[in-house]
Amino acid sequence: MFYSTLIHDRCPRRPFFDRGIFAEKLGDKTCLFKLGCRGPVTRVDCPVRQWNDHVNWPIGDDSPCIGCAGFGFPDAMAPFISFDTTRVPKNE
Repeated sequence: MFYSTLIHDRCPRRPFFDRGIFAEKLGDKTCLFKLGCRGPVTRVDCPVRQWNDHVNWPIGDDSPCIGCAGFGFPDAMAPFISFDTTRVPKNE
């Protein structure tokens, strides 16, 4: 019952994913997939249940899902952060 649907399927940011619009930094209001969001592989009802007495959940707080309520956490979801050491930073 709790692990039947992917977070990705219920995510309010899914339309951005479908159009290929991804967040470049935390706080962006688009899809967090390229920032490490595990929603596409996590089967749990966080978008419906939310946390802290139904107050919020990671995506609602502009943070990528790390799959913490999913089966196999934490080993199945590691590493939470991966740094691309081959990319040259942009001069902004």
